[in-house]
Amino acid sequence: SEILYTSAGSSPSLSITDPSSGLSYGRINSSKVRNRTLSALFKTAYVFKDRYTVDGGITVDGISKLSRKNRWGIFPFISAAWQIHKESFLRQLSWLDQLKFRGSYGITGNAPRDAYVYFANYNSPDVPVYINNSVIEPRAIQLDALTYEKLAQLNLGIDVTLFQGRLNTTIEAYEKITRDILWPRLVIPSSSGF
Repeated sequence: SEILYTSAGSSPSLSITDPSSGLSYGRINSSKVRNRTLSALFKTAYVFKDRYTVDGGITVDGISKLSRKNRWGIFPFISAAWQIHKESFLRQLSWLDQLKFRGSYGITGNAPRDAYVYFANYNSPDVPVYINNSVIEPRAIQLDALTYEKLAQLNLGIDVTLFQGRLNTTIEAYEKITRDILWPRLVIPSSSGF
């Protein structure tokens, strides 16, 4: 006689016999995943006297992979530039084609790869019986406080062009900070019960 183990239904079935099959099944699983994403970008730019530029905006992301209280992420950004070579006190320098100072700051977000991580998941083990009792074991911990991974980056730069474009130089400095890091497939001690 053959025994079919399945995780379908409200409780594990321990002894479903399939007389038509000559195969032995250890376990049958099924799943269906649906994800929804919605994003919006709001951006504005301002240029004053063809020398001063300011850009800014907000990105709003919503994803169903996170719990309802953390589903939406708001990520702002801003940048500014000063083309100092266009100022009257530098116009007489014929060898200076461009001297621009610029800076930017922005936050971006990453959502988790897997769906439904805000639910606890349970599984029937390969041997779903222990001392004649049905067994269900935890497979994944409930992560209802999980939120977007946030990357904040500050960038400062100087662009210099000299001698009718014969010499170009760019100097960059940046700092990148990651908060709420997502660790896919993080292994936690089995003593925790997971």
